[in-house]
Amino acid sequence: MKTQLTKGAAVLSVAAVASLLQALPASAYSIDNVAKSITFTLGDPLPELFTVEFDGNVEGEAVPGLASKANVQLTAFTANSATFIFDLFSTPSGDVSSARVSALGFNVSPALSGASVSGDFANAFRANNPANPGNSNPSSLPNGVGSLDVCFGSGSNCRGGAGFGATPGNPISFTAILSFIDPVEEFTLSNFAVRYQSIVSTLDLGSDSGTGTGTPIPTPALLPGLVGLGVAALRKRRGNAEDQEAA
Repeated sequence: MKTQLTKGAAVLSVAAVASLLQALPASAYSIDNVAKSITFTLGDPLPELFTVEFDGNVEGEAVPGLASKANVQLTAFTANSATFIFDLFSTPSGDVSSARVSALGFNVSPALSGASVSGDFANAFRANNPANPGNSNPSSLPNGVGSLDVCFGSGSNCRGGAGFGATPGNPISFTAILSFIDPVEEFTLSNFAVRYQSIVSTLDLGSDSGTGTGTPIPTPALLPGLVGLGVAALRKRRGNAEDQEAA
C-alpha cells in the first residue's frame, strides 16, 4: 500500500506541474532582442509575465558574476496608466560573493506624466522632474548608463540606496504605477538598468559599487526549470518506492 501511495504522489507531482504550465497565460507582448525592449498593447490578456536579467560592471569594466534579475508582472493597463509588480533578486556568483541591488530603472515611450511606487522601495524618480528642485536628474545612473525616464529606489536619488536593496537570499518586491501624458494604446520599456552597491568580491574592482544593464526574457524561458523540478520529484519518489519494494 505504501508503494502505491508513493507512486501515486509522484504521478500527482508531475500532473501538478503540467497543470501549472497550462494555467500560465500566453504572453502577448513583443520583445526586441536588439534594442532590449519590450512592448505592451492595450487589451492583451493580463497579467503579462516576463523576466529581466542584468549583468554587472564597475567603472565601465564588465564583472563576471555580478548579476541580478527581476521577475515582473504587468497587472493592470488602461489608456492612462500601467501597474507592474517587480520581484528583484541579487544573484552573484563566482568571484562575486555579494552585492546589494539598490535601484532599478528604465526608459518609457510614450512619455510619462508621473510615476509612483509602494512596497520595499520608497521612492520613484523621473528625469528632469519639476518636483525635484536642485536634483534635476535623480533617475540617472553612473558607468555609462546615464539618464533614465524613471527609476525606483530608497535613497535621495538612484545613485545611492540609503543602505537598502535586494541582497543574496533576500529579494525585495515593489509595485510601480506609470502614468502617461496622453492616452496610449501601447507602450515600450527599454534600457533596463540596476545600481549595485556593497559589492563583495575577490577581484580587484577598485570600487564596491557598479551598475548593470538588463535584457527582457519571455516567461516561457523559465518553464524548463519548473519541468525539471517535477521530473526530479518523480525520480526521487520512484527511487523511494523501489527501496520500499526491495525491503
